[in-house]
Amino acid sequence: MRQEDNSYANEGALSLIDFINKLFDFARRENKVGMYIEMEDGHHTRVDIIHIDDKVIIKMDDLEMGYFEEMDQRGYKCAFHQKYRPHIKDGLLPNELLMKAICNHPLVLFYEA
Repeated sequence: MRQEDNSYANEGALSLIDFINKLFDFARRENKVGMYIEMEDGHHTRVDIIHIDDKVIIKMDDLEMGYFEEMDQRGYKCAFHQKYRPHIKDGLLPNELLMKAICNHPLVLFYEA
């Protein structure tokens, strides 16, 4: 078994909130409160992870991106449900593209709005 596969097995054993926090570990910056992702244009997007009951809501710069929920089917740890917004089918905004990239993980099922 490849080491990479073993790490996914370890991630699958985490609680939902711990798994989501691990997905966003790259966004943590020293000397800053909270999480920030540096975008291509140099601007820093604030990320809020809100755990309510059995869902984990993701907000970027106060805009809700969607939510994660536990999923124990087809080998996935969780599913991310992208929040619908008017004209989303015309193209994704930078924050939405970033969320899609973050959800590009073997244990995450991404549901597009």
